[in-house]
Formats: sequence, C-alpha cells, structure tokens
Amino acid sequence: MPKEIFEAGLVIRTSRSDPEEVPRHTHGWKIDINEMTKQPFEVDIRAVHTSHLQLSLMRYHTAAMIDGGYPEGTVIFSSIGTEGLIHEKNRRYATHDLIVLDDRKPFDLVVSSPCSIYTIAIEREILEREFESFFKQPFARVYREEDIYLEPAQCEAFRTLFREQMEQLEVFSEREVSGEEYAAMEIEILKTLFSSFLFRPKRISYLPRYIREGRTLLEEHIGAPYTIADLAEELGISQRTLQHGFKHYLGFTPKEYQQYIRLNAIRKTILNVKDPAATLSGIAAKYNYSHSGHFSAEYKKFFGESPSETLRRVQGR
Repeated sequence: MPKEIFEAGLVIRTSRSDPEEVPRHTHGWKIDINEMTKQPFEVDIRAVHTSHLQLSLMRYHTAAMIDGGYPEGTVIFSSIGTEGLIHEKNRRYATHDLIVLDDRKPFDLVVSSPCSIYTIAIEREILEREFESFFKQPFARVYREEDIYLEPAQCEAFRTLFREQMEQLEVFSEREVSGEEYAAMEIEILKTLFSSFLFRPKRISYLPRYIREGRTLLEEHIGAPYTIADLAEELGISQRTLQHGFKHYLGFTPKEYQQYIRLNAIRKTILNVKDPAATLSGIAAKYNYSHSGHFSAEYKKFFGESPSETLRRVQGR
C-alpha cells in the first residue's frame, strides 16, 4: 500500500532572501544551504503536491551548496538548468543529466552559478510500479546499472513540459478532488515525464581525488589556521595545480571555498546562539578570524548585513 507522503493539494509559491528560511517552505525536505557567492542570496520556491508526488521548481539566483535529506519514502529525479558546474556527492553532471536519488543517503549538491532545479519526488512503491509498467524493466535494475538522462537538445522542452504539469496540478488542486482522481493524475504526470527519459550504461564521472579530499580537508580544518599551502602539501600537489583544479572543477578557488564555508558556518552558529553571554569575537575566533574588523567587513559583504545585525535578530526573537 503506497504511503501518503505529502499533503494533497498543497501549493507553495514564495521567494526567500535568507537561506535559513528556505527549509520551512520545502515540504518534506531537510536541507541546509551555504551561500557560495558574494552576491545577494535569493531563491524562488514553487511546489505542488498530491499525497504521493511532489513537483518542485527552485530558482537559485546565486551559486549555492545544498545538502541534507529528501522526503523519506520517495525517489528523486532532478534536472538542473545552469550555465555553471553541477556536482552531487562529488560526481559531475551535465545539464542534460538527471540526478536520481534512491539510496536514502544525504545529498550533497554544489552548483557554481545561478540555477533552476526541477525535481519530482515520488513515493517509492508507485514509482517502481509505474516505471516498470512504462519501460518494461524494473527501476532497481536501471538505477543500479544505467544513467537516466534527457536528449541535450530537448532539455528546455522537458522543463517547459514540467512547468505545464505543475500548472495543471495546481489548477487541479483548486477544486475538491477525490483520492481516485489524484491517483489518476499522478499516473498521467509520471507517464508524461517518463516519455522524455533516456538510458545509457552507467558512466560515473567523479571529481579528481585531490578535489574530493581537498573539500573534506577544508571542512575538517574549518576552524584551524589552515592555509592553502598547508592543503597543497597535505595533498601532495603544487598550489598551482590545486588552484587551477578547484576553479576548473568546482567553479571556486580553494581560498574562496574555504572562506565561503567558514562564513556560512559562522552565520549558522550565530543564528543558533543560545548563550546570552556569547560574543561575536568569540564565535569568529573559533573559525580562525582574529581581527574583528576584517571579519565583520567580510561577513557584511557576503551576507548583506553585519554579524551584529544577525545576532540582534536572533536575540530579538
């Protein structure tokens, strides 16, 4: 018996300028967003639901690193439109690839430029039933052995079709609808979107080892006086190779990546302050910022407000 995952008829339309506000508008998702640019952050969120299906469109106006968990009991298909680089769990994707998540592990998505993320989350039992009915092969085998992708020239057509399905479901949800009608609509949506899916033998393209390990090391040393020279030495490569590799594969220099994850970690720490005696200088020092003026200037340039303004908002709740 398929589980009821979502609130049937729920429609979400909003724009958010604070990353910490986004999870409240992503029904069933548990996400954490790191801003990866000094441009003002904004995301437009649109989603429609049946009991077993969610169609969502997230338009990020800046680069972002997004991680967390997707709705429990679902399988996820995401198509990402961007002029930047796309990585999930350190695997490289092209804009015509579909990111498919069915391993119940947290996702780790990095997109180096503004992007539009089209996602369908489907209750697992329904997905497996309708997938096998449509393609005459079990989803589990395809997921294990093949990649699912779109014809490159048809990506925009697929995304237009996706938006049309969202609009139809949104209109559908405005009237009183029975469970049987929703079930029929779910099947119609899946068949429509399935018609664009193509398959090829799985060919995973991971980031080079030194990029994967470099990301991990920078995150492990997020509060340490750890330089890019230290990183290059630990990885056993030249700083030039490290610099070029990060920029080429991730879209950020290692110094930018280090700064961005540190500033995001500091912001999250401030937003979760419970101790009234906590000080900004103390928080900054934990992340290797010893000069309060320099830290405050970097923070404001990045988030559009000073750290003291962030703290006042938290303490004023």
